[in-house]
Amino acid sequence: MTVRELHRALVEAGIDVDPRARAGVEASLAGQRKRWDKMSDEDKAFFDEESLWNPFADTRILAGDPEKQVRRVIVGIDIDTSELLLVDRLNERGAGIDLVIAHHPSAHALATLDKVMGMQSDIFYGQGVSMSVSEQLMGPRVKQVERSVVSGNFLKTAMAAEALGLTLMSVHTPADSTGMRYLEQRIAEEKPETLGALVAMLKKIPEYAAYAKKLCAPRILSGSPENRVRKVHFEFTGGTEGPSEIYDQLAAAGVDTIVCMHQSDKHFEAAGKAKLNVVLAGHMASDNLGLNLLFDTVTKKSPLDIRQCSGFIRTVR
Repeated sequence: MTVRELHRALVEAGIDVDPRARAGVEASLAGQRKRWDKMSDEDKAFFDEESLWNPFADTRILAGDPEKQVRRVIVGIDIDTSELLLVDRLNERGAGIDLVIAHHPSAHALATLDKVMGMQSDIFYGQGVSMSVSEQLMGPRVKQVERSVVSGNFLKTAMAAEALGLTLMSVHTPADSTGMRYLEQRIAEEKPETLGALVAMLKKIPEYAAYAKKLCAPRILSGSPENRVRKVHFEFTGGTEGPSEIYDQLAAAGVDTIVCMHQSDKHFEAAGKAKLNVVLAGHMASDNLGLNLLFDTVTKKSPLDIRQCSGFIRTVR
């Protein structure tokens, strides 16, 4: 398949597991198209036209030829100039890598990371928090992330790829949503009664087991192994961490346990004040889970030779 075809397949797979459901995603895209129709030609010149069909601003082709045929890819959690130089060196030695895929975005996919955060309001609503509260709490956090990402040198990696003649893509939210959906289903099936049982369940999953062997295992941050688990909230998708103020609202809605990839000190303290259990699943292992499941889906019809780097360990189911 071509880079463009792979990109579209990854986006479609992400829509299939989106917490908003396909109808919610289509409604969001319809709203984007309405905004486009009302824009002046001057404003349209600076508009991200891909957002008319792709709801994931952090999943983009960042450098290279979209029509290039892809047979062998290399995937990494974080791709920077160092990884691109590694790929260039590997290709000099005959590796034949056609495409570099990063999980964490860079370039314009990073500059617009805040645009994917809106889905978190729908996730909170699904847990029982009112939409008005969810959206009003999300608003300031989205603005904070927007200010943060645009202050960095977000073009450097894509420019390095272009200088080396490499094709680069990022796939972020579709992978994170895929991992979250899988874990939600596992919990629904296995019904772990306690935090200890929940952590034990995670350690049985290959991606978490692999990182546990590197001494980075899932662990309990708040609560005891005997604490009961009744309603779990996953902090896995939607760009980055949401507002710390949401924890009181989640607790009031009946959530007792947060399962997160990572958690800042501010969020950890807020979760503690809300008397919530917190399980740290692990950032790299969780990213691996989502990517592996996503690639399993998109390669069923069009197989790819997938190489690994930068924290990604390929596991095929």
